[in-house]
Amino acid sequence: MNLDKILGKNIEGFYLKKDSDFNIISIIIKIETVLLEVFVNEDTDTLKLKLISGDEETYIKEYVKINFFDKIFMGKKIISYWKTQNHLGYFDVFLIGLDEFIPSISFSVISSQIKIGILNYSEFEAFSKN
Repeated sequence: MNLDKILGKNIEGFYLKKDSDFNIISIIIKIETVLLEVFVNEDTDTLKLKLISGDEETYIKEYVKINFFDKIFMGKKIISYWKTQNHLGYFDVFLIGLDEFIPSISFSVISSQIKIGILNYSEFEAFSKN
């Protein structure tokens, strides 16, 4: 899968799906003309990525819109991404850089659920200037 299709595109929405225990198991990011699904491979406890184009409304009907992330990331341009592997070779972290070539948001998998992190560099940048 060529994720380069998302580079330079703006985020238009975030959606998520939870399991019966309310753990996040799948996230969809609407990026202009495509959807990027970040989901858990429960067999290996790793992340999987999938680009979806076409009938988006049918695909996202099982997901819940995340207004909190919309407020923060709506309209932000995807500049970069990282697909990382841990020391054992498992793909368990995916990072996206928004408006800059540094990670802005992270998706990690642990115990077959996705954890979302918002990375903030402003405190360190202020500290490093002194």
